[in-house]
Amino acid sequence: MTLTRADFYFADKAILVEGASERIFVPAAEEKLAARRPGETPQHQYVTLMEVGGAHAHRFYPLLKVLGIPALIITDLDPVDDREPEIRKCLVSESGRTSNQSIRTWSPEMADITVAELLQRAETDPPIASGSMCLAYQVPEEPGGPCGRTFEDAFALANRGLFGIPTGAAPAEELEQQARSSVETRRSKVDFALDHVLGDHDWQVPKYIRRGLEWLMAQDGTATKVDVQ
Repeated sequence: MTLTRADFYFADKAILVEGASERIFVPAAEEKLAARRPGETPQHQYVTLMEVGGAHAHRFYPLLKVLGIPALIITDLDPVDDREPEIRKCLVSESGRTSNQSIRTWSPEMADITVAELLQRAETDPPIASGSMCLAYQVPEEPGGPCGRTFEDAFALANRGLFGIPTGAAPAEELEQQARSSVETRRSKVDFALDHVLGDHDWQVPKYIRRGLEWLMAQDGTATKVDVQ
């Protein structure tokens, strides 16, 4: 886990991700999106990418607010079923709440927000941004569709043909389970990301990462950056 990064203070923009798979994938996704939008991406800006190891991005919120640079936080939805005394991880379609502290500490009203409310909020106000910071978590590729609980799930649902997941209509729970099963049998998460970043297959950027990167590309980092003494 990266705990200190001197370049954080000199960057024009920042991206915080949970793990190594996102750290590998996000630059490739950014390059793919920039190629589709020639002339729209600000040039000569330094964007630092920071792996924070699990859902710990919230620990950097105070620093990011002080720095004032545009910062994209990419995190997992982490849904849990809290209807029983023993809380367990669950599919997004099984609802429940999120155990992700980066989401729950985003603002006071999100401390006890449900997964259903998070998805509804993402549909009506994409992406979730406050000041110079933007929060991106998994959302369905289409309204009412299946939603991944991790990066790997979301990638599979955004690229169903690559994983043998039916592209027609089917219950969200069934498709979410198929996505989970299709990535659980793969090798490590790093290998999963490398296989697709370096592979020959054409792939789509999951919606939540695409929306977050589009928000970041639209920000003028040099205009909002403050001088920290």
